[in-house]
Amino acid sequence: MKKFIIVLFLSVLLISIAQADSLFSSGSISGVFGGPLVKYTKINNKDALILGARGGWAFNSIFTIGGGAYGLVNDIPINAAQPDTNFINLGYGGIVVEYVGMSDNVIHWQVGGLIGTGAVSTRNGNETGKNDIIFVLEPGADAVLNITSTIRLSAGISYRFVSGVDSDNFDYYLKNSDLSNFSASLTLLFGSF
Repeated sequence: MKKFIIVLFLSVLLISIAQADSLFSSGSISGVFGGPLVKYTKINNKDALILGARGGWAFNSIFTIGGGAYGLVNDIPINAAQPDTNFINLGYGGIVVEYVGMSDNVIHWQVGGLIGTGAVSTRNGNETGKNDIIFVLEPGADAVLNITSTIRLSAGISYRFVSGVDSDNFDYYLKNSDLSNFSASLTLLFGSF
């Protein structure tokens, strides 16, 4: 069974390479796409790792519209001075719109952003504490490598604007600016572009 999966994977990869308008070949179409994303950022002045996924529809290989959902995966203390520290939970998602420049080139660019909503809360052990619903606006730009006609790898930067955090709700240890910051991201997308 393991050999069958490896042979199947290699066959799909070789077929994709043979049809690609990309690093290895030519031909571009519009269609659906999706894939995982990882972001490095600062939250509450601490290093943070955000994982997520995004997907959508590409129109004429120039314009994309879809959605994305992201969540904080490492422990970020809300107040490190407290002996019984609470940690931040953060999740957000929304509509993602992008303009893609020169998509037929092996390396090209795209600009766009996410507009959506999310939630921030505190956590101590397994117990969730105070929480707020937030608004998120995250414009950004990416450099994209067409690995094959169905696989793309993008590296980008963005800035996450957050509003809606009620500092009083978090004893003034958390505010909008603690969640707003630059991010560096890496995305692997699969589909018809």
